[in-house]
Amino acid sequence: MLAIAWIGDEQVVRRFQEWRKKPPEWAEHLYVVPELYAREAGWELSDSGQQRNLVQGSSYAIEKMEDQRDSTVQQCPQDF
Repeated sequence: MLAIAWIGDEQVVRRFQEWRKKPPEWAEHLYVVPELYAREAGWELSDSGQQRNLVQGSSYAIEKMEDQRDSTVQQCPQDF
């Protein structure tokens, strides 16, 4: 089930939708219902049956800068 979930294409999503509506006989031998295995692959079925990603696809590096002042930003007066 995990390998299928990691594929995560449209066909897999449709299959998980089908299994949600009508669990296969072999599902009783699983630890959880079939659709929950998708969470291990970073996605789940939404309430409407669509694939919803649980992780952000983009990431950004954070870099410490020595002088963080930006000359284009005006400083607030001290008595503000």
